[in-house]
Amino acid sequence: MATSLILGIPFMYYMAKAHRNLLLKLFLFSLIGSCFWAIILTGSRGGMVGAIVVLMILTYQSRHKVIGFVIAAMVFAIVAVLAPDQYKDRFMSIFHVTASAEEDEFGAAESARGRINGLILGFKFLLKNPITGVGIGNFGWHHHMEPGGDWTDAHNLIGKLVGELGFLGIAAFTFFITRFVQSIRYVKRTFFERGWQSDFLFYMTQAVLVGLIMLFVQGMFGHNLYRDNWYVYAAFIVIISKLVEQRLQSEQKRPQALVETAS
Repeated sequence: MATSLILGIPFMYYMAKAHRNLLLKLFLFSLIGSCFWAIILTGSRGGMVGAIVVLMILTYQSRHKVIGFVIAAMVFAIVAVLAPDQYKDRFMSIFHVTASAEEDEFGAAESARGRINGLILGFKFLLKNPITGVGIGNFGWHHHMEPGGDWTDAHNLIGKLVGELGFLGIAAFTFFITRFVQSIRYVKRTFFERGWQSDFLFYMTQAVLVGLIMLFVQGMFGHNLYRDNWYVYAAFIVIISKLVEQRLQSEQKRPQALVETAS
């Protein structure tokens, strides 16, 4: 739930920027505030870190960075005061990942070791099956077959990718991300080169970019390789790039049409 809320925040934020209606902006920002509070209540440490990261990214990308960081600091202060102690203690346990089993009250150390172990096992499985890996959804089974292992999944995007899909999967995923980034750059470059005003398409491109970054950030805490968001975001950017391409072609044809009319 925390991950889903985090991935939705950039879209609500940039929808608020794309529209001028004050009531709509207030509604969307109130939803964003509700999402941050709900993330805290999930008790997910990865979700709390992700919420901080997405807030910092959105603040950094804003035109008023100083004001944005001041507001972000105020939000952190308010949360620190209002959040129940159990959630504050759980978040602070992130900084005690070296604790012993007896001191690991919130399981932070065990959780961190599990994610590191998932990464290590992923490369171990890659070496055993370099071409195709151990197969989609088979990480837990092969983890169970390891000495002292259990049925735990990778809890790590990279470990999941290399372990289950091998070099074929790595190549496919790399190509997918490369084309993804190229499409985002095409849209942003076209807007800047043509001097177009930022509109809904531009802001949605920004939202997709932040969403893509957050998929990688959240992937460090979980195995989100097969989340639908990768493909939904890809569909968004394909549609946006096609619409931008159509607009560009329309503008390029207009001078020619004027010349033909004048002649």
